[in-house]
Amino acid sequence: STDLARAIAPLLDHTKIHRLEHVPEEQLQLLASACDVGVNLRYPSANESSGMTARWTRLAKPVLVSDSDELPLAACPRVHAGPAEQETLEALMLWFADSPVRRRECGRLAAEWANAQPTLEVIARRYWRVLERCKS
Repeated sequence: STDLARAIAPLLDHTKIHRLEHVPEEQLQLLASACDVGVNLRYPSANESSGMTARWTRLAKPVLVSDSDELPLAACPRVHAGPAEQETLEALMLWFADSPVRRRECGRLAAEWANAQPTLEVIARRYWRVLERCKS
């Protein structure tokens, strides 16, 4: 939104920050795989049912998320919205930065969880069966 663009404009005025507009899926996969840790904070939370969280977990990346009952805590630590949100985010990023082994282990758990989830094709077939039953 234009409000978001105005709000973040001062934060982007730094030589080490690069903001990309929409990128093709292949490039998005490369960018996601280059991350050490994904950050997907949302308020209000939608149990982090996002494409980026799905990508990062399938790429064996730990992901910091807002409140979520559906994602494994060991792979996706929580950053609760509220007064301590910034401090929690900073602490978790330092915790991950401190240990490549920790990042790998959390990423392994993320991938293990992601690989046990149905694929988009399986979910689409399930929806299709429901729709087929509704029309008869």
